[in-house]
Amino acid sequence: MQTNHIAILVRNIDAVSRTLPDSCTKHALEEQPAEGTLEQYITAGDDKVPAILLMQAIADGPYRRALKKRGTGLHHVGCVCSNIEKEITSGSAKHLLLHPISLQSYKHGTVWLCRPGLPYLIELNQSPEQDAIPHEKALLLLPATTNIPEYACGISSNLILKTAEKSSIVIRVGGIEITIDPNTG
Repeated sequence: MQTNHIAILVRNIDAVSRTLPDSCTKHALEEQPAEGTLEQYITAGDDKVPAILLMQAIADGPYRRALKKRGTGLHHVGCVCSNIEKEITSGSAKHLLLHPISLQSYKHGTVWLCRPGLPYLIELNQSPEQDAIPHEKALLLLPATTNIPEYACGISSNLILKTAEKSSIVIRVGGIEITIDPNTG
């Protein structure tokens, strides 16, 4: 299982996007009416994966509810896998639970894992083709106030999660460091 994207819920996607280094590729803004979001993928250098997915809640929906409940910051880590049932079983051994939305999304090859005390969701997408392509190693540094349970630190083969004495989120992919303050704007 590999991390494909890191989704960050932000207050103002345009303001955050303007603060990113020139070495980032800023993909087109996309409105997702079913989710109530405005989204933009950001990739390091020449489209290195994992990507960063900036998400701004612009209408009622799951992301606006998440914003009201938890505020801005890391919303989910999106992973690709070749066998979703195997990964659900592995997650269950770590006491991860299937999020209720998984009852609907499973038929499309996606499930969401969660657990009380885990401050973000884990999105699993079954895609043997994408999982077979080696993704860049990435480091995700969250503010020191974030509680990252031990089991979550090695959730995928190409992502290391740690905390740092910073108030922003820092992501290092392919030798490029990207700092994001989700409260910008």
